Amino acid sequence: MIPGAYPEVDALRKISFADALGSLQAMLGKHVTVEFNDHRRFLGCGFSGDLERVETLPPDHVAIRLVLSGGSLFLDPAEVTVHVSGDCVLGFGFLEFWVDSGPSIKIEVPSE
Repeated sequence: MIPGAYPEVDALRKISFADALGSLQAMLGKHVTVEFNDHRRFLGCGFSGDLERVETLPPDHVAIRLVLSGGSLFLDPAEVTVHVSGDCVLGFGFLEFWVDSGPSIKIEVPSE
């Protein structure tokens, strides 16, 4: 029998943006890694830092800014579909935000 490529990773499950906010709240104060990828072309980057806060943005306070110790990123629920693997609230797994235009953003608390 040939093992799967990533046997420790659960299948991705689609979740609501509100549920993703709950997972991000559980990550506050923790060191996270962020990966940005566009699987349609050779493009990607990554960075890490402590997740310091999640801010809502005007005018309607629906889009958010994730503030990390080393930078920030912006997400709008109207532009993304959210998937989760594992259970971020319990401290394992990751969130993936699939942007409608193609890129994906993965946020994970690395295992210690």
